[in-house]
Amino acid sequence: MSEWTIRNVLSWTAQRFAKAQLAQGRLDAEVLLAHALSMPRLQLYLDHDKPLAPQELTRYRQAIKRRLAGDPVAYIVGEREFWSLTLQVSPDVLIPRPESELLVELALRALRARGQDNAGEETIVADIGTGSGALAIALANESQATIWASDISESALAVARSNAARLAPALRFFQGDLLNALPHAARVDVLVANLPYIETAELETLEVARSEPKLALDGGTDGLDLLRRLIEQLPNVLADDGVLLLEIGCKQARAVCELLANQGRQAEVHQDLAGLDRVVSSGLPPPAKLTEADFPNAEEPVSGTDYSKLQDPPQ
Repeated sequence: MSEWTIRNVLSWTAQRFAKAQLAQGRLDAEVLLAHALSMPRLQLYLDHDKPLAPQELTRYRQAIKRRLAGDPVAYIVGEREFWSLTLQVSPDVLIPRPESELLVELALRALRARGQDNAGEETIVADIGTGSGALAIALANESQATIWASDISESALAVARSNAARLAPALRFFQGDLLNALPHAARVDVLVANLPYIETAELETLEVARSEPKLALDGGTDGLDLLRRLIEQLPNVLADDGVLLLEIGCKQARAVCELLANQGRQAEVHQDLAGLDRVVSSGLPPPAKLTEADFPNAEEPVSGTDYSKLQDPPQ
């Protein structure tokens, strides 16, 4: 090819990634090229006839080689978006997934309810196994609560601290094993955790295990080792009216609910956008009912059920 333009190089890379059976080959190609050119993805289509300079082509080729070797795109570009926040990531932390945003949504529901019932009181939220800090930082950006985050891995905490320095400076970090990492006699109001929950035997068959930290994935023989230990520690940390939110594997809901029931805790299961069981909660208040006050700019509906008053759409 006489000249490698953005259009040409994207087309070639998408075909190469498809041949390698990468599920999101075109998207991967775009993200890697935008990173190599230091431009937004949208700009690729605005400048699709722009030739690549030799140094740009070299950077892009290196990124392609890493992707074909199995490196995740997020590690190659060094960042991942979560809750509309750009987080730094490295092989020391699990790459944040969109389905984990359900934990943020449910935690915010708990915080809104608590704010209505306990106005003026400090609310403490703890994110256990914080990794990159994704959950804690998202909650810090959406609430006035005091946010704590812990992890057993110092290298993971280094990534989380770097992210928090840019996005949530008031966040407090603790290193240690599960709830033992938190301050002595602490009482937490909302506890969220995305702990390792993949069975050890299954882990060996998954591509994710080839690149992301095993410490953040391996949940033991039945996948419940860490969840079981955390639930056992709850009476020492979670407030009597506290809320627990646990991300789980899609086949673990019944087992986790039974673990909570053994402690006398009622549990509820929540599905992600794919309809898979994703979060088990305990103590979560029901969603607030919407009223007319929540829609101040809504137009008055046509009275009654006389649909003849509705106009036809323009042709």
